[in-house]
Amino acid sequence: MGNTIREEATNAYNAGRYFESEEILCSLIGHPNGGGLNDKVNADLWLDYGLVLTELGRFQEAHQFLKRSLELYEQLLGRESVDYANALRALGKLCCEIEQEDDGRTYLLEALQVMRNTHRCPARATARVLADVADAERKYNKRGAIQYFEEALSMYAQVGESSGEYAEALENRSNICLLEGKLDEAEAGFRKSYAMREKCLRADHPHMAYSLLNLAQCALIKDAAVEDQLKKALDIASVAWGPMNPRLAVFHIGLGAHYRTVGRIGESANCFERVVSIRESAFGVRSHSLMYVFYALAAVYGKLRRTTEAQVLRARSEALMKAKLAESKEPDANLMARLADLLFCEQRFEEALYFFELAEQTACSLHGSHSLKAAEMMFLRAIAIRKSGGELDRAKALLRTALQIQKKTLGKNHPDVAKTLTSLALCLNAEGLNHIAEVLQEQVRAINFAVGNQHSRLAAMQAKYNQMRDLQGERHPGVVQYLRILSDAYRHDGFLKEAAALEEQYYKVREEETASDRVELARELAIRAQTIIPGVNLLKKPWVIPTTADGEQEHAISLLQRAASIYSQTAGSTHQSERISTLVDLVVAYASCGRLAQAESTAIDAVTLAEASTDPRHWSLRTPLEKLGIVLELQDKEADAAAIRDRLTSLSAATSREVEEYLRPIRERAQSVFRLMRELEAIHWQPQGSQTND
Repeated sequence: MGNTIREEATNAYNAGRYFESEEILCSLIGHPNGGGLNDKVNADLWLDYGLVLTELGRFQEAHQFLKRSLELYEQLLGRESVDYANALRALGKLCCEIEQEDDGRTYLLEALQVMRNTHRCPARATARVLADVADAERKYNKRGAIQYFEEALSMYAQVGESSGEYAEALENRSNICLLEGKLDEAEAGFRKSYAMREKCLRADHPHMAYSLLNLAQCALIKDAAVEDQLKKALDIASVAWGPMNPRLAVFHIGLGAHYRTVGRIGESANCFERVVSIRESAFGVRSHSLMYVFYALAAVYGKLRRTTEAQVLRARSEALMKAKLAESKEPDANLMARLADLLFCEQRFEEALYFFELAEQTACSLHGSHSLKAAEMMFLRAIAIRKSGGELDRAKALLRTALQIQKKTLGKNHPDVAKTLTSLALCLNAEGLNHIAEVLQEQVRAINFAVGNQHSRLAAMQAKYNQMRDLQGERHPGVVQYLRILSDAYRHDGFLKEAAALEEQYYKVREEETASDRVELARELAIRAQTIIPGVNLLKKPWVIPTTADGEQEHAISLLQRAASIYSQTAGSTHQSERISTLVDLVVAYASCGRLAQAESTAIDAVTLAEASTDPRHWSLRTPLEKLGIVLELQDKEADAAAIRDRLTSLSAATSREVEEYLRPIRERAQSVFRLMRELEAIHWQPQGSQTND
């Protein structure tokens, strides 16, 4: 009878009905007919129960049951049995899921060795462990992971297996293709995996949700409509695993990324906040699984102007990344590059460039100086050098080396080659060599044409925009918003002329929409400029100022000039502070590309406007005065700069007095409240045993 009930639990587990399987197994564990403590039946039950608890996200309990089953199998059958290897496999997969990757890989490799040494081991069982080893290895040794996957898939094909496990191995192998930019190969693998699962699984099985999620990832790259697909996957997974299961995090991340892509930033923030809640609940607030989520959520908060929250999240992300690097037994180039990118966003350029260089050295050491991983790190480091105003010759040298590796390994018409050519063209633009940059952009266009329109992200996005415009009209809010996204995509890929034309079209429509409130458009222009102003921190020495402007800098300047013009035409002083802020941003933009005379003139305008709209000693004068002083110092106008510094010193003293006068009555009120609270506590609190009859 016990075996029959256990079969029911196994059937429920295989069907994705994990709560039902748990209920059945609970009725068996500890049952008098289930066998003694040293009986194999109990070992089987503990293994099954541990697998179910793993699916339900109850990892601590799962670890206990899997460990007990492993120890019992070792006592009963020895370390060379298939059952012992199966328990090792389950424990290894769990450890990988709870951030104990080193232990997990050790368990899985031992399980594989046992399977290979056991003569009667089924090929399917060995293939299953091979796929799990590959999945554990792909973060650290991508080439080794691919070899394991290929061996596993070959074994599945030999036994004629068309199971969910075969589909899972194929799906994980396709994920590596996706990371390598092999979109066609990845999508073909995902579709084959989905077809396999359709034959052997119900439509509401959670593994079907994974298939939908992976197909949606491919569609996101091509910019197809995926919202319904992502929501369906999330619904299936939520029913099977429960709303707080850690495995739901990847589905919320996928949906959040989609919302971010289409400009629905508030909904994107909700999705990433949900991921934080799930992972903090499952793994704790110091979990390494949170570091990339904090990073992504900080970027979303930045777009929502929630600056303080974004800074806090970036600080938490940085702390987790550095802790992970310190704890890792093997250096991780990807993590170093992500940390460098975070530091770059914080305008900590020296630290960022250090970690980019370290990531490049690590990639060269682990994968070889002519590997694609090394080329990727060279590419990222070159971009950071260019954007921080560093040595363009060094950036160009890195890009050319990366380009040689990519062409040799991927072929001259690969999309990654086009990305590197685009970055090289931007470096040439920054040096004023626009005619050479245009030649490179022609090569990029030729690559996109050679690859085919169906593989070109820009072509797919353009086709989608045309379709939306034809169906809904060019002034429909969704169409207008997508026009902005399309312009950003062209600009990101280096097609500045096309991007400028699309953005001009976008702002022409927005001018008509905001005719009654022009300030709304000015705000939008200023915010847009802030996202693309070059990373030059004018408050930090030494200043690195390029001699010429690239297309991004010129674009930011034109947006700010337009916003400043609108503010200047607005009657009244209601929006004066916004006008001053826009002028200050314009000072930074001018100075960052070496146009110091215009920067000085604009800074004087900002100071004059601030003086006219407030008390000459008011703290709001500090920012425009600081910028003016820096611009004067950059031009070696030391006497004028010294006068500004003196004025800032007196302003700081006056501000301190004002703050003190403002805070004094608040402190006095707080102290009186605290005194009252202490008096109330003295009246109402009495030690135990001292109560009176009253």
